[in-house]
Amino acid sequence: MGSIAGLLLLLSALLLVTNRGKIMVTADLISDILADVASRNKQIQMNVNAEVARAKGMAAAALKKATKGVSPMKSLKYSGSGSSAHYVNSGKDENGDPFYIDQEDVVIGNTLYRTERVYNSTTKQMDENKYTIDLTDPDGKLVPSRRRRRRRRRSRS
Repeated sequence: MGSIAGLLLLLSALLLVTNRGKIMVTADLISDILADVASRNKQIQMNVNAEVARAKGMAAAALKKATKGVSPMKSLKYSGSGSSAHYVNSGKDENGDPFYIDQEDVVIGNTLYRTERVYNSTTKQMDENKYTIDLTDPDGKLVPSRRRRRRRRRSRS
């Protein structure tokens, strides 16, 4: 806005230039002023376009960096009743390894019982983790209960 204010000040000063008490405004002066205003507007628009393009490039680079190696996660939630919930999440992690998480929450009385079954890509088995939390404690944290690895049953032949 400073350049526009300066331009208006210049225009006012030029209009005060007189020749024998008369204001002298010529077609060339008006044409020059309009050309200068048009040139400044064009430069401003070019600067704005360049900044918008730079911002879009930065946003695209940040998005690419944030999503690098992450595949879309598939998530499914279903509930068995009013006191239980079941979540299943699967996808690939940042290293491209598959993951699968099956989480079940059941509320009995004032206690939440959580069972997580997590695919371990190193052992190629499901690990099962169990937790409890006292729902009457506002600062309560998940406390591990028993941890055991789920194994496949051998068929009897």
